[in-house]
Amino acid sequence: MIPISKKTGPLVGPVNIRYRLNGLIYQFVHAAQTGQILTKDGNRFKPRSTDGHLALARYIREYEKHIGKNVQLDEIGVAWVHKFAAWITGQDLAKNTVANLMAKLKSIIRRAHSAGLTPYSGMGMPISKELTTAVFSSIEEIKALHRLDCSWNYGRERVKDLYVLNCFAGMRIMDLLDFAADPRSYIHMMDGVTVIRYISRKTQSEAVIPLSKIGAEILDRRNWDFGKKFSYQVFNKHIKKAFREAGVTENIRMVRTVGGVRKETVRAKCELISSHTARRTFATLVELHDLQRSSIMQMTGHMTESSYLTYVRNTPSQNAMKVAKHDFFHLKL
Repeated sequence: MIPISKKTGPLVGPVNIRYRLNGLIYQFVHAAQTGQILTKDGNRFKPRSTDGHLALARYIREYEKHIGKNVQLDEIGVAWVHKFAAWITGQDLAKNTVANLMAKLKSIIRRAHSAGLTPYSGMGMPISKELTTAVFSSIEEIKALHRLDCSWNYGRERVKDLYVLNCFAGMRIMDLLDFAADPRSYIHMMDGVTVIRYISRKTQSEAVIPLSKIGAEILDRRNWDFGKKFSYQVFNKHIKKAFREAGVTENIRMVRTVGGVRKETVRAKCELISSHTARRTFATLVELHDLQRSSIMQMTGHMTESSYLTYVRNTPSQNAMKVAKHDFFHLKL
């Protein structure tokens, strides 16, 4: 067993020993899961993060079968990572999936480099993402959903109400489900303004969002009760069906890269909607209504503008309507 270092994690040992790449990945996962190492912010690693490393390890095992030998750390350099990237792309994976796996590999390589186990630092590693098709709900679609009668199905009715409320709050799904379990503890008065105030599970940072008029109406109508806590999988199942019943069924053309090849599919919009769509809808709608971007980011909890902009999904037509009143388009010559 390689000793654990508080600075670099489990990747510490004498440099004259050959290390199998997957052995280092599994040691990192074990140390992260048991709290022997922490994130750069001093927090425990989330299961989602270590799950990504375990997925990488599974693909490396398959690659080892492909080349007929184990992958050793001292073999890894720019040429190797490009070969591995080409192979993993050929496993019929989406471009963004490949990018996420390569990012996990780079994190392991950088830890090993910091520990003095390899001269390669991860420079030149191919990590390229693409902006894929992601939908948001227009005001007209939110109205159609809000007016939909789901009283015959309690589960669908509460999911519908939570989705509409979150289109004007922008919470991450785990925060939204926590809110649904005890909404009163999230509502506060600040200088006469009613707000939703909470600590985000993901970032551990405070978020404060004004409670919208429609959100207050939903809470009052439901007597602040969304029933027993449920999973995001249940949420996603109901919201797709609710939007279909509300008539949001237009075909959406989707283009993404899979296996290194651009592929196009067409799906009904209701099939693309999930719990996350409400948060994206919030970011897009407040952007279209010209709220200051720094204020929006404080409400959504985005640390960088680049990460925030991946949420904004206003179409070229909507952008044209937004800027049409600008003086530039009314100049006279």
